[in-house]
Amino acid sequence: MLFCYNSPLGLMKGERDEDYLIGLRFATQELSTSSLLQNCFDDEEEFEEVITEQLNLYFLGKLKSFSLKFKLNGTEFQKDVWAAVSSIPYGETRSYSEIANMIKKPLAVRAVASAIAQNKIAIVIPCHRVIRSDGEIGEYAWGSEIKKGLLVMERSNK
Repeated sequence: MLFCYNSPLGLMKGERDEDYLIGLRFATQELSTSSLLQNCFDDEEEFEEVITEQLNLYFLGKLKSFSLKFKLNGTEFQKDVWAAVSSIPYGETRSYSEIANMIKKPLAVRAVASAIAQNKIAIVIPCHRVIRSDGEIGEYAWGSEIKKGLLVMERSNK
């Protein structure tokens, strides 16, 4: 089931399966906001209310970690990477090589970057907190301006 959330950084599209969040992304690649909104359901079910409330608190700087139930399909390697990324504290960053070291695969930096790019749940799995080793923010599936906005917001609310 699809739902939409209007964040301060742009419209987001979410997807759930029963009681699990299975997708949350910025709608930067949608053709138009109006076509996206036509494809979103507004069921106002309890699960969407919980997601909306947690996202609202996050964007206000009052929620540092999510307690949403989510389900991600991926390889064991991807799941290890996503778990490591999820352990990055609010307002902090880690490099791709630090994530590779965290999962005890120090030579797998490119594979780590690829796994991070496959993350389907923005913000909840905070892939925006992973930056390049030189301190530059690097790429982000939904655009570098959104990534920069998330990092600035978190640092100012830390």
